[in-house]
Amino acid sequence: MKKTLLTIALAFTGFCANSQVIFSVEEPASIAGGYELTYAAITDWGVPDMLITSNAVLDTVQLALDTSPTADSLMCDVATPGSLTGKIALLYRGSCEFGEKALSAQNAGAIAVIVINNISGSPVGMGGGAQGLNVTIPVVMVSDVTGALLKEKLLNGETVIAFIGNKADYYENDLGTANKYLMTTEAQAVPAALALNSTEFPVDLGLYVFNYGSVQQTGATVTAQITYNDATIYSETSNSFDFVAGTATEDSIWVDFPAFSSSAFSAGVYAITYTLTPTVTDDYPADNIITTKFVLTENMLSLARLDANGLPTVDQGSKPNPQNGAFTTCINYRNANASRIGAQGIYFGTLKNAADGDMIGEEILVQGYQWNDQFNDTDDAALDFALLEELGAGSYTFSEDLQDTMIYQAFDTPFLLQDNQRYLFCVTATSQTIFLAYDTQTKYDQIELIQKQPIGPIKNADTWSLGFEGNPVPAIGVKTFAAAEAGILETNTVEANVYPNPAKDQVIVSIKGYTGDATMTVTDLAGKTVMNTTVTTDVNGKVKVNTTELNNGMYIINLQMTDGTVSKVNVVINK
Repeated sequence: MKKTLLTIALAFTGFCANSQVIFSVEEPASIAGGYELTYAAITDWGVPDMLITSNAVLDTVQLALDTSPTADSLMCDVATPGSLTGKIALLYRGSCEFGEKALSAQNAGAIAVIVINNISGSPVGMGGGAQGLNVTIPVVMVSDVTGALLKEKLLNGETVIAFIGNKADYYENDLGTANKYLMTTEAQAVPAALALNSTEFPVDLGLYVFNYGSVQQTGATVTAQITYNDATIYSETSNSFDFVAGTATEDSIWVDFPAFSSSAFSAGVYAITYTLTPTVTDDYPADNIITTKFVLTENMLSLARLDANGLPTVDQGSKPNPQNGAFTTCINYRNANASRIGAQGIYFGTLKNAADGDMIGEEILVQGYQWNDQFNDTDDAALDFALLEELGAGSYTFSEDLQDTMIYQAFDTPFLLQDNQRYLFCVTATSQTIFLAYDTQTKYDQIELIQKQPIGPIKNADTWSLGFEGNPVPAIGVKTFAAAEAGILETNTVEANVYPNPAKDQVIVSIKGYTGDATMTVTDLAGKTVMNTTVTTDVNGKVKVNTTELNNGMYIINLQMTDGTVSKVNVVINK
């Protein structure tokens, strides 16, 4: 089964060959150099393909101002015609769609656009929105920190000249690499119970290095270093290697290192840093040092990076477009020692375009499947999604506009995993306006080439595929528990009864031994939430529930008590 290239509504950026698109400040010398960026992709913009060298832009940066009463740099209002002619417009994210901002700058004469992120952290992906296809100039985003440097120089009256484009042969001396060319571990976050030592959790090291420059390079080396709690626990330097002059696509070298060996891992963060050292001064050193991490956790499994709160990182979101139904994104997982843990629920993130409103009332489904199709790898013709056995599910309805935020939803039934069994952990958006969160920085390209196992399968309506081109990683986290705690989890379930059953316009739910508030979610047999509210039991543990709005059929009443206990009962409505 081949990967399906789908049109992306909120485009992923930076996944093209050899990651050669850069943003570099050429002047002034005080801030010269390369900076992290994302760039508008041709999937839902009319922008030029930035991998084509001739589409590069090298020119003066100018702070963009619109004609709003405050004359701000959001560029959500029109700008004075000609005010940006021949300039690279510098403006801020916020208040309106990216495409609208860029079109306003383009109409004022700009030849490219730099969007400054309005929140801290790395730049994010940019969807074109309603006007994206009308934008025909390059559009990139930089971080808030980079943007502040640029703005400071401009306000001080200094000239800022920047380069945006494919850097192949742009510099004379230029070696580099990128995240997609690194070996990585099987997951970014793994429960420590599955990684007692490096035999159970191998840490293979290596990377491709490219000569992006125009001249021969000799004697370069790479040092691989692993730190744990700020202490270096591994350090190896490669033998020197040489490049002939050539292009990046033809001039690459794989640099291998001894595997990291440990007889006993400890929980915590392990940082892997690769440092490329040329023998001559590199004209673009921004991609000479690359760091990746893996985390051994108490109860989190994730293919995505974890943030400072120990939750999957939300870089941006995506969905197929056009979408003819629900969109499901999943992570595939299999482990030789999986029977040591169980799955309790899923963390997920969502986003929406501003024009589509907020998240209130939107529903997200989470599911855990045992994937019973028998196949060897992604080249196997037997690979299919026909034998998915649902083991746990849950639904979450937004009562607040929580975007760019990790949400947790427990499974109705926690379940234990089995050794060497494939599982899919999935999140489904039933609304066509919702984007599910992805981590765009983590790359499994090299490990996928070796193991040839699915990473992030997706389902658009009823059609499964192995994921998006470019291998973005779903920002999904599975909350796990130790297998020995299975009995404890079962004790968290308290007995509940419902009567009358069948019912008409009202039922009474009785929760044994519990008095107080509870979150009540009512779902139909398809998993769709039809009621979500907070209820309060009386002194006898009883609460009346109005069912006049429910159609005839069977429903599942899920109760989450404030003391952490849960109950689930079925009721039939027959009017």
